[in-house]
Amino acid sequence: QMDYVIPILTAGYFRALSDERFSSSNLLDERYIKFIHDLMNKYYTKNQCRNKKVRCIIPNKDKEIVHNNARFKNEPVLNSAWYNENNIEEFLISLIQRL
Repeated sequence: QMDYVIPILTAGYFRALSDERFSSSNLLDERYIKFIHDLMNKYYTKNQCRNKKVRCIIPNKDKEIVHNNARFKNEPVLNSAWYNENNIEEFLISLIQRL
């Protein structure tokens, strides 16, 4: 069990979610992106659509790509609580205060 799940939303993250080839990859991160994403959505639904555990980080270089991504726009578990990379200190302070 964990307090928070912190996916880093990049073009590669969304590509891994939509591309079947990633499921057979040897890289641990790529193999488990879909699995963890599915768990995040199940938790969100089970928790009456309240996002208490998922906090996304959006790297500065991927900000425009992520904000224009249909999955990001349509999945509250991703778009309800996110921080830009340049606000990482604010993000960490907010996490520490909640623990």
